[in-house]
Amino acid sequence: MTVSVQAYARAHTATFVADKMRNLLKVLIRHHGLDPQKLVDAWSSWVDAAARAWMEDGDLRAVVIEFYRPGDTHASARWDFPIRYDGTDIDQMWVDRDFFQDSFAKAAPPPGNCTHTAFYCCRAPPQRACRASAA
Repeated sequence: MTVSVQAYARAHTATFVADKMRNLLKVLIRHHGLDPQKLVDAWSSWVDAAARAWMEDGDLRAVVIEFYRPGDTHASARWDFPIRYDGTDIDQMWVDRDFFQDSFAKAAPPPGNCTHTAFYCCRAPPQRACRASAA
């Protein structure tokens, strides 16, 4: 009984966190004057399922978004969103959207003409790692 309850809770937590991360990344992309549609398309096709599966397994460590100019070899701006698994209660699952929007406003914006890529950092072996191109 405990295993099924824990699995059920982990699956619903993964859904909640994945939805919040997608929305937060959309806010960040829009804040920098870019169109989030490619992120939304990638998220709908496979990124969401991968994020949920890795969170259910406890393997997802962070979601990262980088802004870069096409042709550049390094990111102009980067945001890391760590995923933690040490919460014990539904009350600990929340996102302070105002805090993030204030943080976005305080950070140096990426230069104009940028695009973006979102990817995952996982605990899994390198052959299981994937990159979600949302550029």
